[in-house]
Formats: sequence, structure tokens, C-alpha cells
Amino acid sequence: MHNRKGLIPALLSEGVIFEGKASSAVVLRVEGTLVGEIRETESLVIGEAGKIEGNAQAETIVVYGAVTGNLAATSITLKKSAVVSGELRARQLIIERGATYQGDLIMEQ
Repeated sequence: MHNRKGLIPALLSEGVIFEGKASSAVVLRVEGTLVGEIRETESLVIGEAGKIEGNAQAETIVVYGAVTGNLAATSITLKKSAVVSGELRARQLIIERGATYQGDLIMEQ
């Protein structure tokens, strides 16, 4: 599985707990727990088993799992299984029926 740049995506597997700052030039998929900060990432996918406690910034963010913290991206999608608490900052926001969101929303132009 490669992205449009031909690079293999990064994966934080289920059962793994990472504490600190992360960045990635490719798609980063979180299925484990990340406590800290994600910056300078092309795309961030938080899987159904994934959990982020902290802030994340990426070009695009898709959430299936849980986030406690602030998300900033050009496009944010909350899938029906998402549970998010914190500030969302985006140009485009898609929230599927069933997703849970509590927090502030800042829509940028």
C-alpha cells in the first residue's frame, strides 16, 4: 500500500502506546494510542481502535476512533464511530450520522 508519492504509510498498531511528538511525510494511521502531538503530516487516519490524547495537525484528517484534543486540517471527516472532544479547525468538515463531537468549531476560508 503506497500513497501518491510512492511511499509506504506509517502505522501505529493497536496495542502500542506512543508518547511524544510525531510527524510524517506520508499517511499516518493510528490504531493504538498516541499521547502528545502530531504535526506536519500529509494525512492522518485515526482507526476505530485508535486514540489520540493531544493535538494533531495535517493536510487531511479522518477520524474513526477517539480524540481528546484539538484537530487542525484543510479537511476533517468524522466517521460514524468517531468520538471527538476539542476544537476543530478546518476549511471543510464532514460529520457522519452517529459521530459524537463536543467542542468549538472554527471554519477557515
